[in-house]
Amino acid sequence: MQARLDEAGDDAVSAADAYRQAIALAEDEPELAEDARQALVRLVGSAGDERRALLLAELDPQARALVSIQIKLGEARALLESGQAEQAQAAFAALLEQGDLDPISKRDVRTGLGESLARQGQTTQALVVWRDLLSETAQAQDRIFLQLRIADGLLSGGRYDDAAAAFDEIAEDPDPDISAQGKLGLAQVSLARGERERARADLRLVADQAKDPAWRVRALEELATIATEDGDSEASLSAWRSVLTAAKPGDAAIGRARLAVIQILAASGRTDAAQAACRDAVQGAIDRRARLRAMLSCGELDQRQGGDPTRALDRYEAVLAQATDPARSSPSDIIVDAATAAAGLALSLNQPDRALAAAISGLDQARQAADRLALLDLQARALDALGQDSSAARQARDSLVSAAPQAALGMLVERAHRAQGQDERDAAIKLLSQGVAAVSDPSLAVGARLELADVQLDAGQIDAADASYAQVASSSSA
Repeated sequence: MQARLDEAGDDAVSAADAYRQAIALAEDEPELAEDARQALVRLVGSAGDERRALLLAELDPQARALVSIQIKLGEARALLESGQAEQAQAAFAALLEQGDLDPISKRDVRTGLGESLARQGQTTQALVVWRDLLSETAQAQDRIFLQLRIADGLLSGGRYDDAAAAFDEIAEDPDPDISAQGKLGLAQVSLARGERERARADLRLVADQAKDPAWRVRALEELATIATEDGDSEASLSAWRSVLTAAKPGDAAIGRARLAVIQILAASGRTDAAQAACRDAVQGAIDRRARLRAMLSCGELDQRQGGDPTRALDRYEAVLAQATDPARSSPSDIIVDAATAAAGLALSLNQPDRALAAAISGLDQARQAADRLALLDLQARALDALGQDSSAARQARDSLVSAAPQAALGMLVERAHRAQGQDERDAAIKLLSQGVAAVSDPSLAVGARLELADVQLDAGQIDAADASYAQVASSSSA
């Protein structure tokens, strides 16, 4: 609690030290320690390079070493969660080779190594890692943690019967919190098998019976996701609203639920209710990050459903102004999202000066190739509209096409649409051709290739159009 208060007060150094003290309680409070580890990684990892270096320099040596390890561990897990399992495996292996890990960090690294192996389909090797850990572990909480990882590994490896047996054993545990985790796992197995009704039943049991609000919230979020996937917006709305009543004050799930409620209400045309939910989300945000994300969602609501693009642009710029405050830590993902939205909207409102300022703010924080590609394109367009030299932005943008082909395809298709709107068919054909060429898997570019064929036909390029239509047919039947 003290760490969160320090963080809310923008005292990052005190917050980091409080989180370190919480991590030290791992033997007696493993869940608290795990939450503190994740919070510490988020706190330091979300800081810009300069502020991160300053923060690390101000910590005591023990805390600095722990933070450095946790940052590397967080980066490895981020690779894992983004689908880069092979790179994550290398990162976890490198951490193990350091040889200066505390026991809890070492356990987490080995667990992550097992997960990265499982994500690559190397289930047998992953199970070896986890079972070795299990054989070395005496504490009941740690054993349950590893049993869950083993069950998850069996599930990710497609061994559904074995996974169901492992989760069922956990679900029979007399501790209701442990049992809830087993039932949540059984629901995941049912989903993997396509047994959605059975999954819903397992999740409803947890939502109705679990003693710990965290597991009730987890089950309700899963129920909301299933309802969304099934196209049942009312059931999803009901589940997200139940999250709002079930979650403890300060739970990050509250922010997710509020944003989901806004989106569902807006999508169903209940704009007034969505606006009211927006205000509640901003006013009730548990921290600065949640407030900025809520403000961003309110801007999206104004732009898409509220019919007030000017107010939307003001909201986006307000998010940027608060998020880029040099005296506070910078949430880079929110800055990138707000900058991309602001720059695109400003261009559509014929305000290139505001678009340029937003794009530059976003580029200061963007690290992913896809994000930089979009922002560089917006920067180039803003410079063109202002009559300024855009060659450097264009060169930087074009150099990223191979690094982010899917993002490049979307950008090039959008530029082709603008060219078509200006009756520049040759330019549109060139852009669409570049887009389909950027993607190595033809099935991912079927829509763009079909558009290319249509434009070629309109331009009188009959042979080229025939060839493009034939490639569409071939990709669709593959």
